[in-house]
Amino acid sequence: MENNDVLPSLSFGQICERLGIDPIQQFGEDFLMFDQAMSEGIPFRFPCRIDALIVMLCTGGRIRGKVNLKEFEVTEGMVIINMPMNIVQVDSVEDSSLRGFIFSTRFMKGIHVDIKNFVPLYMRIRNESCIRLQPEDLSLLNRYYTLIREVLARGGGMLRRAPMG
Repeated sequence: MENNDVLPSLSFGQICERLGIDPIQQFGEDFLMFDQAMSEGIPFRFPCRIDALIVMLCTGGRIRGKVNLKEFEVTEGMVIINMPMNIVQVDSVEDSSLRGFIFSTRFMKGIHVDIKNFVPLYMRIRNESCIRLQPEDLSLLNRYYTLIREVLARGGGMLRRAPMG
């Protein structure tokens, strides 16, 4: 008997497909880096569980929705962080441009990162998944993004050697 009340849980590949991401760099189904516009279609129109850590910086436009039933609005200069297994629903996307990273839970385990070990940060993100960055933090995040992109373009460095599984 099928239970229609269960929320779908989306894998890394399904998340990328729903977002329509054209990856800048991708390592299998474990890590992806992207920078792209979203102007049509609404990914995650219906509530679903996202089984990945996603860090996205809004570089333009506006996105409205819910994370764990709490409403959010993301505009330019804000970061949204999705913790694995959050319930996400996107209500509207207005000519948005986003850049960021998607990490599978397998990738996080493979590099021995357990976000719960960072309890204060973990609790803040759990309670407030959208954060407006100060200009100096925004500049630093953009520099990190550019640096990681350059490292990956040269062959992956440490990320390529991270054990998976």
